[in-house]
Amino acid sequence: MRSSVALYPWAFTADGTRLSVQELDTANGSDYNVWTVAVTSDADGLRAGTPDRFLNSASREGHPAISPDGRWMAYFTDASGTRQIFVRAFPDRGSQWQISNAGGVYPTWSPNGRELLYRTDDNHVMVAPYTVAGDTFVAEKPRRWTETQLANVGQWKNFDVAPDGTRIVALMPAEAQQRQHLVVFVGNVLDHLRQSVSRAR
Repeated sequence: MRSSVALYPWAFTADGTRLSVQELDTANGSDYNVWTVAVTSDADGLRAGTPDRFLNSASREGHPAISPDGRWMAYFTDASGTRQIFVRAFPDRGSQWQISNAGGVYPTWSPNGRELLYRTDDNHVMVAPYTVAGDTFVAEKPRRWTETQLANVGQWKNFDVAPDGTRIVALMPAEAQQRQHLVVFVGNVLDHLRQSVSRAR
């Protein structure tokens, strides 16, 4: 797959046959667009087919991720002036559904097929349970997956979902890691116990 602009491979479909791609066209003022490309494999490795444009507008769109069932594309767009998470049908039929309500990047589908996660600008992981009614994507109001704030790594992704959907792997602030792994060594334990018993009497 060759291009005159920067292309960032983003996420494979669950069956590995298609890859979502983020395009960065610096010739047009750092314009972000979304493509997908069919992927095959042979003895020599992976091969990309002819790329197909998915989104190309005056706004920036990126971080594209196709749902586990292959029916939906999640992405961010800054059409409103703030990056927000949206979902469209895949292939696109023109309808879109806004998921985030206070900014969002890095949409990530849970393998369970029932939840869409993303990260806010203040480094919290949000989760939006969803259902599908025919050709309509129905998302519930997003909530924090945890109150714990992730490490600030700028524009890089700092979380992902485990293959079974039960855990999240995340980069945590150094001070949080120290708190979580704090080990306290207490010497002369018997003396401390005797003193505690004596004070209790």
